[in-house]
Amino acid sequence: MHPDLMKVLVTAAGALVVTVIVILIALPRGNGEVIVVDQTYSATAEGFAGEMTVTIGVADGEIVSVSVDHSDTPDYAKPAIDELTDQLIARQEADLDVVSGATGTSRGFIEAARQAVEKFRE
Repeated sequence: MHPDLMKVLVTAAGALVVTVIVILIALPRGNGEVIVVDQTYSATAEGFAGEMTVTIGVADGEIVSVSVDHSDTPDYAKPAIDELTDQLIARQEADLDVVSGATGTSRGFIEAARQAVEKFRE
């Protein structure tokens, strides 16, 4: 392979890697808008069926995304986590309302979110 062609391929591959990284850290909002998260903060608490980790994404000093890793029953946990995520983003704090029918999941989410928000506010 010609050395100049090799340089072009290596440069193109590097640009592709950077593009993929930028795409991976960009998180969509509910309205389809894509934002880049400046920082993430995670914390873990006990959910209904084990540990639950809540990670908040922050951009321009505001909580803009939430992801949750858990082992709670999906049929009960997903609607509760969706509701709690909406509350957390809207209120910008972890003073959240427990979701009826998913108390264990709610309590775990709220505690982990509280700890993650504390890390963010430090």
